[in-house]
Amino acid sequence: MPTAAKRDLPLIIAAGFVRAMTVGFIGVVLAVLLYRNGLNSIQIGFVIGAGLAGAAVATSLSARYVDRWGRRRSLALLSALAAVNVTTGNDENHDGLALDRPAGLPRNMMHGPSFIGLDVNLSHDFPLTKDGAKGSLLSLGLNSFNVLNHPNDTTYVGVVGSPFFGHAVEAESPRRMQLQAEIRF
Repeated sequence: MPTAAKRDLPLIIAAGFVRAMTVGFIGVVLAVLLYRNGLNSIQIGFVIGAGLAGAAVATSLSARYVDRWGRRRSLALLSALAAVNVTTGNDENHDGLALDRPAGLPRNMMHGPSFIGLDVNLSHDFPLTKDGAKGSLLSLGLNSFNVLNHPNDTTYVGVVGSPFFGHAVEAESPRRMQLQAEIRF
């Protein structure tokens, strides 16, 4: 197994664990919410089963195509496809949630602008021993994120009655740079 893969393996396992716990938690909360809205156990099972099947299909497709498209490009594409629900900000159907949409308006109707990002990484390896590339190395790098310093808005207000309706209230980080030093032996 390559060194980079060994180094990243614990992080990948931890991320998978957190994702699995989150999916399980959402499944329980969703079941309770659906029960409160009058669905029986068979209907709840179908809804949760369809959600899990959809997640499995999406995961399979992303696993198959992400490396072909590039991980950063895939992440940018998925971020750009994120949609915003337009809501009234009221509890029209008295379910205890102020997330109701105006009549006749579909889900995920409002889309934000495109995501534009350019990250640059420059690095160089310096041998620390006479063995050259086979011995210990000092790797120095400069990583720059959002080099173009483009404002990439991420969260929009979708409440129709809000004075901030349609406006972004959160954005990705501005241009960032970091220095990196790594000793490999």
